[in-house]
Parts: sequence; C-alpha cells; structure tokens
Amino acid sequence: MGRDRCPSSCLTRVAILNLSSGDLTWNSLVLMRRNDTGSIELENIMRWGRSILGTILSSVLVSYFQPNHPDFPRLQTEVHMSDRKKEPTPSEEKTEQKAERLQDEKQQEEPIGYRNWRTPTMGGKQFWTDAQHLAGWRIQHNIVTGHYRLIDPDHYRHAWGNRAHCEQSLRQIAESRNLPAYEGRVVILLHGLMRSSTAMNHFVEAIQESGEFQVINFEYASSRDSIEQHAQHVHSVIQLLGNHVEEINFVGHSLGNLVVRRYLHDHSEAGSGSRGYPRINRMVMLAPPNQGSRVAEVLNYTLAFNAVTGKSGKSLSQGWRDISPTLAIPDFDFAILAGSGSDKVRWLQNPLLRGAGDLTVAVEETYLAGAQDHQVLPVYHSSILFTPAVIEATVRYLKNGYLLSEEQRNPIPR
Repeated sequence: MGRDRCPSSCLTRVAILNLSSGDLTWNSLVLMRRNDTGSIELENIMRWGRSILGTILSSVLVSYFQPNHPDFPRLQTEVHMSDRKKEPTPSEEKTEQKAERLQDEKQQEEPIGYRNWRTPTMGGKQFWTDAQHLAGWRIQHNIVTGHYRLIDPDHYRHAWGNRAHCEQSLRQIAESRNLPAYEGRVVILLHGLMRSSTAMNHFVEAIQESGEFQVINFEYASSRDSIEQHAQHVHSVIQLLGNHVEEINFVGHSLGNLVVRRYLHDHSEAGSGSRGYPRINRMVMLAPPNQGSRVAEVLNYTLAFNAVTGKSGKSLSQGWRDISPTLAIPDFDFAILAGSGSDKVRWLQNPLLRGAGDLTVAVEETYLAGAQDHQVLPVYHSSILFTPAVIEATVRYLKNGYLLSEEQRNPIPR
C-alpha cells in the first residue's frame, strides 16, 4: 500500500496503528474521526494533546484491534521488519550468523511509509527501542506493533512505516540539513529497568561538558522485550555509527549493564576495531545486578512484578540461571559504582537484601571479576543517577581510568 495511493477505507487502519504505537496525536484522531463521522473541530482534537493516557490507551487498542479487526494483521505484517519473522529453528542458529542474515534482509526490504504529520511524541517510554542515531535524530522500533518511526532531537515525528522507509527519510534529512556524523570518542548511555533515557540526562550534560566525548543516550523498551533483543538493538546502533568513530565507551545503570554484557557475548568481534565494531575503551557500571537480584527473585512470585517488569524482570529472577552464562565479562577496562544507602538515614534498608545495598541491589550483587575499580558510595538505586559525586566519578573514570583517584583504586581480581 503506497503512501499516495491509500484509499479512504485505510484511514481507520492507519489510525489504529498510529494509536497502538503510543503516538496519541491529533492527526491520528483526525483520521479516525474523519472516517467515522465525517467532521470534527480542530479545537477539540488539540485538547487531547499528548498525555500519559496515550500509553495506557495504546495497550488497550492493540489488545482489542489486533485479534478482532480484519485488516489489522495485514497492515501489521506490512510494517513489521523481516527480522521479526519467526524462524523454524532459531535455537540452532548462532546469534552472530542471525545478525548478519537480518542485516542482509533489511537491505533488501522495500520502503513502506504512511502519511505523516509532524507531531510531538514522548520520545519513547517502554514501547520504543532505538535502532539508529544520528546527530540527535533517532529511528525507533515499536515493540508492540513492530513498525518504526523517525523522530528529531525535540521528539517530533517526521516519518513512520517500516525501517527501510525511516532510513530513507533520515538519509534525505541528513543531506538536506547537513547533519554531522559521529566521530572521535563516543559514550553510549543505557538506563535501567522501568526507566527511560531521560533518567540519564545528568550524565549526558556532564560528559558533554567534558569536551572529550560525543554522547548517545540509548532508549529501549526495558520492560517489554528481552535482554537479548535489547542487545541486538545496541548492536544495530553501533553498526551504524559510521567510520569516523575511533572508540566507544559505555555507562550503564542497573539492567543497562546486563544489556551491554549480552551484546559482548553475542558479538565476538565487539570492540575489535574492525568495520562496524569500533574499539571499546572503558565502561562504568552503576548499581549493576551482576550476580542477579535477590529483590527480583522474591518479588517474582507476585503478579504485579511480572506484569510491570516483563521479560527483563523475569530474567533477573527465575530466569537468571539461563541468562547468566550469556552475559560476558568485558575484556576492556570497566569500573563499578555501588550504593549502600544514605549515611544520614541508616535505618532505611531493604530487609530482602543480604547486607548493605541501595534498596534494590545489594553491594555484593554488583561484584564482577576483572573490574579495574569498585567503589561504594552512600546513595540509593535512584539517587545514584543525580548525585554529583557519582556523576563526577563517572566522567573521571572515562577520562583517567579511576573513579576517585589512582591511590584509591579498588580492583576486583579475575
């Protein structure tokens, strides 16, 4: 179905997909109301705007329309990437070989796009995962519907459809606006479970102010997809950084560290310096559950925990034995920052943790053999993201190779 040959009967279908993607925008409502009633006042549409209800409504619409609407499966198939197709025996195919095959299929994909109005989005909150970055522009993949969108640094949507269409649109915009490619030293930030890229904004500002790095704040649907799929999207972003990137570094919070470790496991060439695999210099792990999560293990028996945290939460609890062997130990320099809670409120501790911790992850759960530096600071799992001492230590390690000072470096032997 071409963009310019869309019959009037497709208006409802397009609106369904647009709403199910989490884009509760006025043009989506125009399409639906115009098809059903034939008229609507613009003032009433704009009053909806974008709100948290958009995320809730998206889930309802997907579960209602996908099984019942006769045209939704066809439209969904059109915008799904070929890499979402089910393989007969995926367990027999090595991850690296699968990645190469998916890359070949993506290159053969015909662009399929839909009529777009430049509309605001929330930038991706639990339903979207980044697939490509360029000068603040992002191509994102919707975990629920399988389609893609292109958004600018201010989170306005400029295109949507399949991945080939969004890549084509990004190339055109890059040429017309002369968007600069990434070069030199790059730091990739990964947020934790049930959070979004905005949680890492303090680190973005501090690292950029250092003047030594370019920053990619990676967004992923942490609660809606598996750690393996998150890692595959990290691989996609890295592969498309371009040839002018000399090295990459990572800063991860909580689950984000496991995503990087899974990426390293799945791609043996990672950090080799060969094409598509820039050299990896350093990594800072913030409150990483490197030994699993006692809290997740206990809460796994509650329906609320599984419903909210999804596949990734399950991996941290009952699935830890299966996923642990697929998490590589970095062969480059890395440091760990753990939290022990506030010194001023010593009574505030989580009884589910064994020993000191940040209310979510115990200090002993952060240990990982081979760490070049391991420090414990009086912070909690959330406050570690905006505590000046943590942010300063992170930038210091990226630049110098130690968190506090060379004399205070506390390595963990392999």
